[in-house]
Amino acid sequence: MKTFIERNTCRRLGDHTGFTLIEIMVVIIIIGILASIVGPKMFGNVEKAKLNAASAQIEMLGTALDSLR
Repeated sequence: MKTFIERNTCRRLGDHTGFTLIEIMVVIIIIGILASIVGPKMFGNVEKAKLNAASAQIEMLGTALDSLR
């Protein structure tokens, strides 16, 4: 026999607790929207960083060749 607390907990929460399909779909859609907004901004900065790194490496190579002479 269930105690008073167990009966109230089961009645309040229901016998099945968890997320519904609609709730999960809403969260996935929100994450997708955020990724579509943030993603392009981050990848644009990556390209700029690659160009800066390549120019710094070319400059260091030139300095190393000058010191070798």
